[in-house]
Amino acid sequence: MESFPPDDLRLHWSTVDPATVKTTCATCEKEGQLEVWQELVQGRVVWRENFRCECGHAYDAGDEGPPPPAVRQAILEKQGTYETWLDDLSGRQAAVKVMTSMLQVKEAEAAFRVVKLPARVFSGTQVEAQFIADTLKRLGAKQGVRVEQRPAQPKKK
Repeated sequence: MESFPPDDLRLHWSTVDPATVKTTCATCEKEGQLEVWQELVQGRVVWRENFRCECGHAYDAGDEGPPPPAVRQAILEKQGTYETWLDDLSGRQAAVKVMTSMLQVKEAEAAFRVVKLPARVFSGTQVEAQFIADTLKRLGAKQGVRVEQRPAQPKKK
């Protein structure tokens, strides 16, 4: 079976260690694990899910864009939250454009967020944060864009 996306189209940001979601096999009804991950492929965010059961049932699916909420949550729980930061004045217009057009943030709020630098533009999965950083750079923020992992929060008791 050919892998998707083909190896020659894969870019440098990918979930190396897939997250898992509990599921039930549609054929034998045995509990199993669905592997889920995200990748940047030719500048687009794609998500994949893969399932293999001992009974022989298997599937591989996915799509471009944001994954289903349960898939995204599993990735966040496995890898943690990443943030895209803007450190340089030259990227303010790009940041406002990204926040208003891609993240549905109102223009006044987006402009307010980048008044003081450094400014957090986005929080999400590592692949999503890298996509936002790459987009900022493409739109003119040539320097002062970084992606960092947010420190883990202690679990609430």
